[in-house]
Amino acid sequence: SDDFGQYLMHAQALADGRPYGDIDYIYSKYARFIGPRLAPPGLPITLAPLIAVFGANMFALKALMLIFGMAFVALAGLYFARIVDWKLGAGVALLCALSPDMVHGASQILTDIPFAALIWLLIYIVDRPGDFTLRRILAITLIGAYVVSFRSTGVALGPAVLLYAVLHYRQLG
Repeated sequence: SDDFGQYLMHAQALADGRPYGDIDYIYSKYARFIGPRLAPPGLPITLAPLIAVFGANMFALKALMLIFGMAFVALAGLYFARIVDWKLGAGVALLCALSPDMVHGASQILTDIPFAALIWLLIYIVDRPGDFTLRRILAITLIGAYVVSFRSTGVALGPAVLLYAVLHYRQLG
């Protein structure tokens, strides 16, 4: 079952108290592009508590993915509502929610939608007015680490946030 099968096997291993890599996936050096030995841990770690409580209940797992989807739509809309006005924010949220990829992807157990939701959460926190307090920096760091645990491309957030801080040093305090 492709990528989501590997995420579920990792989550099941964690829920059962087994090592993360104990998923019976047979990796072959002759077919490296089929899949990695180990998937990034963000989604499996997020799914493991649900699997521990409800078992491999697809309704519960897809409900979590839908929550991530709703968070993505809400955060993107709130960001533009704050930056421009509520009408643009509502339009962005509506367009995101009605996108065919969103309608289909929000029920799939994949990292795309949670990654996007977490990126928007990070953007929303970083770009809000006010000083960069210790609490805010800690939130940015923890959310950033969580984002990277979903997809390795999230590692670009570190330099991006540092560049943002350097460019806005006077406003941020």
